[in-house]
Amino acid sequence: MSYPAQHGEFSPWDNISACYNEYLWQIRFNRAMKSKPHTLPGQPGRLIALALCVQTFCYQALAEQTPGKTLVLKAAKQLLQLPSFETRIRQTIDLAGQQLVGTGTYRQSGTPLSPLIRMDLRVQMANGVASLQQVRNQRFLWIRRGFMDRTVLARIDLRRVDEALTQNRLMPAGTAALDVELADWMARGGIPSLLVSLEQQFRFGLAQTRKIDRVDVWQITGQRKPPVLSASNAAQQTTSQNRKETDNVIQPDRVRLLLGRSKPVPLFPYQIVFFREDKGTSRAIVSIDFFDIRKMSEVDRAWFDYQPGNQDVEDLTETFLMRFGVPRDSAKKPLPVSERRTSPRY
Repeated sequence: MSYPAQHGEFSPWDNISACYNEYLWQIRFNRAMKSKPHTLPGQPGRLIALALCVQTFCYQALAEQTPGKTLVLKAAKQLLQLPSFETRIRQTIDLAGQQLVGTGTYRQSGTPLSPLIRMDLRVQMANGVASLQQVRNQRFLWIRRGFMDRTVLARIDLRRVDEALTQNRLMPAGTAALDVELADWMARGGIPSLLVSLEQQFRFGLAQTRKIDRVDVWQITGQRKPPVLSASNAAQQTTSQNRKETDNVIQPDRVRLLLGRSKPVPLFPYQIVFFREDKGTSRAIVSIDFFDIRKMSEVDRAWFDYQPGNQDVEDLTETFLMRFGVPRDSAKKPLPVSERRTSPRY
């Protein structure tokens, strides 16, 4: 695993705050100085020294007791505040003792309320190549999964999602406000959405400080939360269906995150590792590394456009909203799955 070693490669907050401590060691003493610096005599000086020691200890204790949940959610929000950037992806999958390695790229631009996101990932398997592509523009979130000669294309209509969420925010008691908020986050896609979903699925403990490859990071570990039934009957049915569909999928029991503490990019998720607990042993089943992060000086809007052509498209908008407790009536009738229509394509 490698992280950006050069602190000047990407530091969007350098123009806001200065790291004065980095330069303190360069200040030399004036050896020709004859006068003695003023000191506080006796008890007052000792009290001030003790107060400074206590203050330093309190700061260290505070750093050691930082809740992981707070950092994960803060990281998701802060990622949307970054200028346009791209990063490389390396994914390692342990499939019944066989390791599969995937590589790809991730690009993010736009605004926090309407981010533009593109992720491309390819995994070389024994009998072919599996691929995952996610493209989010101002209208749709496209999800394309490919394996061998089979391709599945789905999308979420973000305009309809926004209308449904706006309507539910204005509804009286009975609306699952947290579910609606989560749906809003999930519709944004990309790494921020991934972090928010992890916070929903795992219970994180206190963050620990680490230094890996000369980079200061927060190490945060989370245990999977027990399943909780939604108050919405529709959401319960959807959750039950999803559970049946994923019975044969190996679910992780624990997750570990490495978030940047300071430079080059504070709270950037350099690594996410999923673990499976089995008979007292822990085994990493999926590891995702984000590295070589850099600013994009030029952004090509074509990166975030998707032309499905004549492919069949599965519309997941209604299912997506119901999953988070939004009533069925709030999700309008989906558009045809075929792209052969007169409305403009995005």
